[in-house]
Amino acid sequence: MSEVFRLFDPLRWLSPTTIQFKSFVQLLWMNRLGWDEAFSKGLQQQYSRLRVQQRELENNTLPRKVFSISPASSDIELHVFWDASTTAYAAVVYIRQSFDRSVHTRMLTAKTKVAPIRSLCVPRLELCAALLGANLVEAVSSSLSNQRFATPKVYAWTDSTVTLAWLQGFPREWKTLVANRVAKIQNIIPSSNWNFVPTEENPADCA
Repeated sequence: MSEVFRLFDPLRWLSPTTIQFKSFVQLLWMNRLGWDEAFSKGLQQQYSRLRVQQRELENNTLPRKVFSISPASSDIELHVFWDASTTAYAAVVYIRQSFDRSVHTRMLTAKTKVAPIRSLCVPRLELCAALLGANLVEAVSSSLSNQRFATPKVYAWTDSTVTLAWLQGFPREWKTLVANRVAKIQNIIPSSNWNFVPTEENPADCA
């Protein structure tokens, strides 16, 4: 628990690593281990691998500057990607600036969640990831609101064709769990802004 919470990462740039620690804590809980119980050999090896990854993070750097050129003189877009597995789901937001023939892209923020212990099919977990991404891009949009430049256009990307079909339909067409999430997401990002991206090109896949 100490290792999980000692990482100061407010923008969650380290999500591909931190989500593994969160999943590991969930695994310990599922194994019903007490505070004073020793790990099994398999858990010890898994934890050692996580510690190695954590130490390697010290060599990574990321630029804090968001705008490469003046936002007042460029077109600004927000691109949100998400992905899910049976272990976790994640979303990441990028900002894209274009001016004349110049294009600049930066990762802004990300968010991850451990998949619930209660079994959900992958398409429903993808929908949970879509809601996570919609809420994240809404928070980013409000943070970037400024009278000096136009409100950024938002584009959403998923590699799940099932989720894409849900989001491009009417909420009343689906069962309650799906309908409620689709309605919330569509209130934030219109159906026309949804797009498909192949898994190998989805940056949220690594988390």
